[in-house]
Amino acid sequence: MEEAAKLTREKDELILERDSMQAQLNLNQQRVSAEAIPRNCTEELEVAFSQFERTQEYFEWTIQELDEYRIKFTFLHESLAMDVNLGVRIYGPFQDEQKHREILEIKFTSKLADTAAAWAKLAHSMVLGAIKEEDLPRLYPTTVQLPQLLDQISLVVCRARQLATELEHLAIRHAASVENNDVTVEFSSLEAFAKFIVTFHFQPGDYPNKPIRTTFENIIGHTGEETVMNAIGEIQPGFSYLTKIVKKLDTILLLESYASSQSSASESD
Repeated sequence: MEEAAKLTREKDELILERDSMQAQLNLNQQRVSAEAIPRNCTEELEVAFSQFERTQEYFEWTIQELDEYRIKFTFLHESLAMDVNLGVRIYGPFQDEQKHREILEIKFTSKLADTAAAWAKLAHSMVLGAIKEEDLPRLYPTTVQLPQLLDQISLVVCRARQLATELEHLAIRHAASVENNDVTVEFSSLEAFAKFIVTFHFQPGDYPNKPIRTTFENIIGHTGEETVMNAIGEIQPGFSYLTKIVKKLDTILLLESYASSQSSASESD
């Protein structure tokens, strides 16, 4: 179909632009790591990365199958499929106007295995929970609206993928578990003799632009719920939201470790 071929060409052009942007961002990041650059410069770099992530939404989809009555798009490394079922041809009022097809149905299918990683399952849950597939044919009734449909779905997928990536990275240093859309992260320090758990309750479609509802449970030590919640409240929603919260809570443990070591040193004196 002409619409699908046009979408593919535009995507290829954007990929070239993305690769150029990525190369420049990587170079800038290396300079930040190697040189003593003022803090406001690193903040500007963070804004640039945020803008780059927003452009990533254009590259989330791939056309896997295409025939007269169906277009099959895939997302998230071909683990999530979107079938667009087509109806009759729609002719414009002018003879040379491009012919379009009616969109009858849009259905999503998750192809994740039961053994898939927890963060992959979370990404799928966030995408499927944010999309009301029964409403899509009404909002995007013909193939003329395919670019807008792909923009919307790709944005949702992009944000869910970013969340999954953040969770995968934080699980390297923290015990973390996922149940439905709830992510529980353990924070602990032997030096501070402290351990507490924070559960992040994610709502599909909200991350990373809205505050995350959180619950706190202290296991060992004297870390207070008010201290943790105030620290979380200091972080503004946006790029790498979950990662920034986790780093902030890690800082609380570092401060408690320092205070504990100072106390022990005073007692030994």
